[in-house]
Amino acid sequence: MPEVVVVVVVVVVTAVAAAAVVVVVVVVVVVVVVVVVVVVVAVKTLVVVVVVVVVVVVVCMWGGGSLSSECLTLQNEFSIQWSLTPDVKQQQKQQQQQQQQQQQRRRQHQQQNRALTQKLA
Repeated sequence: MPEVVVVVVVVVVTAVAAAAVVVVVVVVVVVVVVVVVVVVVAVKTLVVVVVVVVVVVVVCMWGGGSLSSECLTLQNEFSIQWSLTPDVKQQQKQQQQQQQQQQQRRRQHQQQNRALTQKLA
């Protein structure tokens, strides 16, 4: 009878310990994901690009021949993404130009409205 109690206690303690380990692992993974997301959002695009390039280069150098096709795939995908990444300064210039054009249109409409109002008066 005492052996059964010992076995039950060991099983329960083991199950609780395993559940605690799972909870700790899940919490750590969630924290890491949140930190990574915050860092990626907080830093400039260029820093993220440099980090990705360094990681790809290190993985490809250390991986040797077994990862060569994966490295080529990663490099191709990265180069495509880099070529599709818009230039921030160019975007800012375009936005400024669009705002200036909208302001000019507003002024023209205001002038036309004043002219019509004066003609009608």
